[in-house]
Amino acid sequence: MTCPVLAILAALLGVGMTALGAENRGPFDRQVAEHLTQLRDDSADERAWAAEALGFLRAYRAEVALTERLGDTSVDVRRQAAMALAWCGGRRA
Repeated sequence: MTCPVLAILAALLGVGMTALGAENRGPFDRQVAEHLTQLRDDSADERAWAAEALGFLRAYRAEVALTERLGDTSVDVRRQAAMALAWCGGRRA
């Protein structure tokens, strides 16, 4: 389903809907995607921070990635992943 306002704007500007961000899900989803990427960073501090941020955002879709971080080599990452799962994990977590 497309947004009528975006469709009109796309027509007026002569660009496609994807150029206007019709596929863009919003700032929340961008933040979650960014933090999910950071969970795979080489830096343990970056991974821990990303896990903490996902918990604060209550990013329920991050449950699988956070569960995987419970096996991280860094104790800080494991701690932050566990705390994040307490905020946004389901019954399985």
